[in-house]
Amino acid sequence: MQPEPTDRRYTSIAAYREDNDIAQATLAKRLGITQSALSMIENGKRMPQPELALEIVRICQVPMQALVRRRVRRRQQAIK
Repeated sequence: MQPEPTDRRYTSIAAYREDNDIAQATLAKRLGITQSALSMIENGKRMPQPELALEIVRICQVPMQALVRRRVRRRQQAIK
């Protein structure tokens, strides 16, 4: 299924992870981070380092635009 760019569900890393049937603990282990750190990334409380972002893109098939959009929105909120 090809997601629509405006579909809010597909702005979530967790949604892509779940669509690929990957448990949060499993993905965290594959990434070499704690489940807590991954949860913070998925909830937008923490941004992944570029190398980690590339691994998330590769493993979960998340479009890089979804990660970039999240970073832009976060910066815009910080400016307000």
